[in-house]
Amino acid sequence: MRGSRGVLLAVTLFLGILVAVGGLHKVNAAGEGFTLTSLPARTSEGNASGVDLTLSVTNAANPGSYSFTWTVTDPSGGSASTTKPVLSTAAAWTVAAKYPSDFGASLNLVGSYDVIIAENLPSLNSSIATGQFTVGLTDYTSYQRTSTVHVEASGYLPADNVTINIVYGATSVSGYPSSKNADPTGAVQFSWQTAVDSALGNYTVRLAGTNTVAKNPPDIQQVIVYPTNITLTPLRTGSIVVQRTETVDFWFNATYPNGAFVNTGSAPLRLMEPDGVTIHTVNAIYDLSSGTYHAAYPTSLTHAQGTWTATVASASFTDVFGNSGPSTVQQTSFSIQRATLAVSLLSSSGTYAQGSVIPLYTKVTVPGNYNFTQGAVSAVFISSGRTIVGPISLVYDQSLGKWTGSYKVNRVDPTGTWVVTIIASDNYGNIGQGTASLNVDTQGTQTSADLGWVVWLLVLVIVGLGCGILILRRRGVIHREVKLDVQAIKQKANEVKGDDFLQSIQTQLKRRAERIAAEKEKRD
Repeated sequence: MRGSRGVLLAVTLFLGILVAVGGLHKVNAAGEGFTLTSLPARTSEGNASGVDLTLSVTNAANPGSYSFTWTVTDPSGGSASTTKPVLSTAAAWTVAAKYPSDFGASLNLVGSYDVIIAENLPSLNSSIATGQFTVGLTDYTSYQRTSTVHVEASGYLPADNVTINIVYGATSVSGYPSSKNADPTGAVQFSWQTAVDSALGNYTVRLAGTNTVAKNPPDIQQVIVYPTNITLTPLRTGSIVVQRTETVDFWFNATYPNGAFVNTGSAPLRLMEPDGVTIHTVNAIYDLSSGTYHAAYPTSLTHAQGTWTATVASASFTDVFGNSGPSTVQQTSFSIQRATLAVSLLSSSGTYAQGSVIPLYTKVTVPGNYNFTQGAVSAVFISSGRTIVGPISLVYDQSLGKWTGSYKVNRVDPTGTWVVTIIASDNYGNIGQGTASLNVDTQGTQTSADLGWVVWLLVLVIVGLGCGILILRRRGVIHREVKLDVQAIKQKANEVKGDDFLQSIQTQLKRRAERIAAEKEKRD
């Protein structure tokens, strides 16, 4: 202190000489302003860097001599001081003292340290600024789950066995109490890792040496554990464009601050329609097979077309332990388009003649791979670019799972290859069609009918002749020979293509003619 006073006296005399000879013009202060800051405001025991106590002065005398004394009172009530002289050459400046190195003290006690600064020059003032800083055992006073609690204590005898305990309520947490020897400087350091399911609330950290004199106050501090924040990876979708009735899939991953993956809990996804008003909700849950959170939203034939927005709101995801996230909104978008219906017609490979019924069995499915059952399905028959008939409305048969209908071929319908087109649609713009071809032959049917009349006429003639011969034989009078041109009958019958009934008649007539010839030969 005597050395400081000598320096201060020399500076004062020097300034006085300068003022006397006119080298400096003294500006009288109209009332200085003083502000004290402590950095850091909180530290742990034994922190080697200490605490900077900075005094800021404004509206200072220029030039002028100043002197300040810092006094720090620790949690035990003990105090230590240091004095700093300042030569003012500006209206505003700062001066600092470092605790504990400038005070010959220590940071070995937990609690609050009070700071008071007194002015010695240019006037006497016992308190121009006050402040405070805190010393604890941990680096912070509160921790989110999964964080590591770092504990640092000092002031123990070197190599002293120090008991460490962390208590929740009246129960020690797993792994505690434990013990550790102090290092050669008397410091003890250790860490406690919190978990995703650590109990929420206040924990008490306690340290006590075996041979070290009990501290006053003792090394006891409380810390708070609160729910941790869950981070989500960007929300992604399986397809940015889907057709109605297809399913939209969403995925994301969730992690804790320590990098561990979350595999419990769920998150609601809000799906907003293009109108910006209508909202749908679907839950994303953990999918064990993919190791991600997954949500599936099946669309329908009536959903609005356009761009939809999927959102995971902030803090909307929660796990089973009450941890939540994300801290910011997650979004993605996708587009829904009208559905293209798949139409398949079950057709016959045969040929349809006049009077035949063409059956129509049609299966219509949506992009989501299930049956289209509500709407309109119709058929149109076309031949050589000309519409034969249609549209013919089909009816859905629940038992068959198909749309059914039929058409009966008319005598005036053209012969050839017909194309049948099935069109399916609904009131929401969903549409689809399918085609199939089939053969129709109405001409062949007419020829067969004409030949049938000729054959039946021949049969009647032959039956009439046969009856006449039998009558003549019974009377015993045979005046002439009855010759039937069997070959002519056979030729006419062969003109009928593959008619089994006519061939049968032909065979019977031939046998009848042979019997008549044999009987005549016997009589001769």
